[in-house]
Amino acid sequence: MGDKVAHGSSQLGDDSQRDLRFFPQQERIGTKRSILTEEQVLTYDENGFVFPVPLFSREEIASHREYFDRLQVKAANEGQDSYSIMNWQNRCDGLYDIAYHPRVLDVAEEILGPDLVLFRAHYFCKMPQGEDSRVVTWHQDAPYWPISPSKCVTVWLALSDVDEENGAMKFIAQSHMEGKIPYEYSDPSENNVLNLTVRDPFNWGTKTSESVCLKAGQASLHSDLLLHGSGINTSNTKRIGLALTYFPPDVRSIIEERRGFGWLCRGNDPAGYWMKQPDRPDGDRIPSLRKSCL
Repeated sequence: MGDKVAHGSSQLGDDSQRDLRFFPQQERIGTKRSILTEEQVLTYDENGFVFPVPLFSREEIASHREYFDRLQVKAANEGQDSYSIMNWQNRCDGLYDIAYHPRVLDVAEEILGPDLVLFRAHYFCKMPQGEDSRVVTWHQDAPYWPISPSKCVTVWLALSDVDEENGAMKFIAQSHMEGKIPYEYSDPSENNVLNLTVRDPFNWGTKTSESVCLKAGQASLHSDLLLHGSGINTSNTKRIGLALTYFPPDVRSIIEERRGFGWLCRGNDPAGYWMKQPDRPDGDRIPSLRKSCL
């Protein structure tokens, strides 16, 4: 499928049925903030991202890193790879604790407002050099997600220090203002973790990229319309991030069976459209990919 141009419709539905434009947050300037400054919110509106945002101390994030390392071993025992731990927040207690953590919800609220739905929780673990040659090619998140309007913010939390050597993300500022950017299905030779690629990323936005270098416990925030990607890890240690995505409850699914991929975690959902945050799970229930022996 590498030659198939996919800009006519998204992977999950007809893009013509979706509102793919950026909704600025400037109207919330002047509201009380505990994490972001008003200047940072304006920067998010202008560039489509802001970083670094300190969220957790080194000690706090070290505890969650230890949890991830244990979870990754459990996942591997069930046939899952280093990118497979996605949307397990309602079945794994440690992931639940961070996905619904008040501090994470606070920073999401300072971008989106007081009513929040958790949409996605996905660990991105780039294994050390020699163990993994996959990359994340240039893309927008919105084409992957069957929702409208496009109002998502992703809180990308670093569990390890992130730099250019170990495969830091790169952002193209102001590309979030371009609407849907044409993409193609990735060629297998790209070794893409995902399966869509924007071929001409530097034709958009500011036409230059910025590396998202973070210390463990810091986060970046970015819009689902922002062009971003990351290269391979050339270091001898893992690069670990947790992507937590939220949107306000007026967002709707364009594929009804996907409605369950959203949990009201703060504030109100007047229409009662999204599921409510479930109770905390007891332990870790890992979905298995291994075939049982008969």
